[in-house]
Amino acid sequence: MTNLKVSLTILCVIGALSLAFAQTSKPIQSGFFGMHVHYLRYGGPTDSFGAFRFWDTGTRWDQIEPSQGHFDWKRFDTWVSLIVKDPNFHGTEAVFTLGPGTPAWASSEPDDKMCDFYTQDGVPGQCYAAKDVAKDGSGTDQMWKDFVTAVATHAAHSGIHVKYWEIWNEFNDTPETQRSAWQWAGTPQQLERMAEDARCVITGRGHVRGIACTAKPIDSTAVILSPSFEAVYDAIHLNVAKAYFQQPGAADAAEEIAYHAYTLVPEDETKDIQLMKSTMLPVDRQRPFISTEGGWHRDCELPDVDTQASFIARLYFILNSNHVQAHYWYAWLVRVPNTGNGSGTLWNPDANGQCTSTAAGLTPAGVAFQQTYNWMVGANVSPCTQDRSVTTVYTCKLSRSAGYLAQAIWDSAQACSQGTCTTRSWPVPQGMQWYRQLDGTLVKIVGQTVQVGLKPILLENMDQ
Repeated sequence: MTNLKVSLTILCVIGALSLAFAQTSKPIQSGFFGMHVHYLRYGGPTDSFGAFRFWDTGTRWDQIEPSQGHFDWKRFDTWVSLIVKDPNFHGTEAVFTLGPGTPAWASSEPDDKMCDFYTQDGVPGQCYAAKDVAKDGSGTDQMWKDFVTAVATHAAHSGIHVKYWEIWNEFNDTPETQRSAWQWAGTPQQLERMAEDARCVITGRGHVRGIACTAKPIDSTAVILSPSFEAVYDAIHLNVAKAYFQQPGAADAAEEIAYHAYTLVPEDETKDIQLMKSTMLPVDRQRPFISTEGGWHRDCELPDVDTQASFIARLYFILNSNHVQAHYWYAWLVRVPNTGNGSGTLWNPDANGQCTSTAAGLTPAGVAFQQTYNWMVGANVSPCTQDRSVTTVYTCKLSRSAGYLAQAIWDSAQACSQGTCTTRSWPVPQGMQWYRQLDGTLVKIVGQTVQVGLKPILLENMDQ
């Protein structure tokens, strides 16, 4: 190898190391911990959070514009007031999901009762494009543009910054992938056109059917998200996603990639992200990813409360390791009517929920959410590594000012059941003197080993 090649190789290595450092050297911001809140009557979360998503909040298109040109902002404004006044909201950001929710008066299939949410509100045709955009993406698309203009303009003058605009929720949940309750039943060309129009209307950037956008931006700082992936990675769902993302215009319309991090095994998120990237053009694979919704889904799919607590910390550390920009937890509290079945429950108002805490108040998972927030926000957090000999042991290094160093550590091979969690003995890294548990307990390390289980602990070199 010539000296020139050696020099270039060294420079490449240095550059790669510098890039890796740059990706992990910025402290975690509060917006990394997003939240879904469903019920105005209970007030805002008592856990810390830094971002909010308008979803399941009574703010879909058909709910905001029930008849053409007539807008009802009461629900939107009430949510903004609740969130910004919540003392535990330590941020300014929100995500607004633009679809589904096409009103029947606008829908290209106004009588279709197979769309998701029809059983909730009786509005047919919500999962289709508006009738003024053809299946090949041509047409004026004026109804959609008028709605996007109205909601973006109203949001710009509200008390919260809708930084992210998500084009459609779980767009690969279609008649091709399931038998009913579809979230999108239009064509890839229609969805691409709608994404292009939304980007142009809101940000003044991009192209619409190959023509450069000339619109005056409503919010030039806004970020347009792709339609979000459903958290199912079989061949059918991936092929539906591919049909959308392989369109050249789709790459131009999205600035970040939205997906939903639902899983029962947080460590699986690494391969799930790679599966999503397999559907995309190279330009999209390089874009930032953001999880606009997710958790373990139904509480009874992961019924052990200690396992639920472990899940919170494991998921947020794994997502950070994959350079995911933020994760919006689903949900602070949500229940299927008349069943007691919740999804990702962090707070139990009445002790009547199924497969969660039997006491009212924060669930063990809710306590773990706050602890994980405390551990990560403001810290520089490096990607987690797996031990070479025991690959189920994960370690994630953290640092703060004044010489603070810490390591979050867990063993995914361990388990929890009915109040008991298995562990393995693990050597204490040099300099670590304390460890914190997910219930907030601080323990002085005595001896040369600690017990590591499914619930991450935070080893620290000082009591900060």
